[in-house]
Amino acid sequence: AAMLSLGKSFRGSEEHDLIKDGTTGYHVSGKFLRGGQRNQIEINVDVSTGSLKRRIRLNEKVVSGRGAIIGQLLCVIFSPADLTIVEGAPAERRRFIDSTLSSMDSSYLDNLVYYQKALKQRNTLLKRVRERKAAIGDLGVWESRLCDYAVRLWEARGRFIQDFSVSFAGALGQISGSRDAIEIRVSNAHMTDLAGSMARHRERDLRVGFTSCGPHRDMIQLQRSGKDI
Repeated sequence: AAMLSLGKSFRGSEEHDLIKDGTTGYHVSGKFLRGGQRNQIEINVDVSTGSLKRRIRLNEKVVSGRGAIIGQLLCVIFSPADLTIVEGAPAERRRFIDSTLSSMDSSYLDNLVYYQKALKQRNTLLKRVRERKAAIGDLGVWESRLCDYAVRLWEARGRFIQDFSVSFAGALGQISGSRDAIEIRVSNAHMTDLAGSMARHRERDLRVGFTSCGPHRDMIQLQRSGKDI
């Protein structure tokens, strides 16, 4: 169900890791009711030619990619790995929010993919500038794109945190008998002027070789009495 909901493994595995030894691909399909209507999703991956070919069908029609099936079949996954959301680094909590929003809203997934592509391009360009193979002014093109996508990601994350916090507090109250008051806090200090922050941090980014501010660096914390737990 998770594969059909997300269009990929929820464990983040590479496609080749999902293929059984001695075979040339895999096929997953499922039928489900939504709004009283029958629906079907099929995912077929083939590596027989040496390159990976993925075909996704929704109600027997080939679709362009995973984004077309996002939101069709909502699935809640319980896994021991979920403990990393609480015990792990902020990146785990960012991944949880991104995964949840992407499963509900294909436009969020699109913006996330575009942001990550632009981020990769800026990081690559940082290394080229440091090697004197590109001009520092070239960074502006990718910074402009990053800012556009970042605003959309931050807006969606903000709405999610606001809504999720209410459900989270209610569920926690039932479990702990209202003895614990734990809050979700997001620190995104560069949100008000990301373009300016990127310009100010260019020299530092050139030294370290990666982009140091943006949604990919949000600090998401669980706090009790204002302290990170």
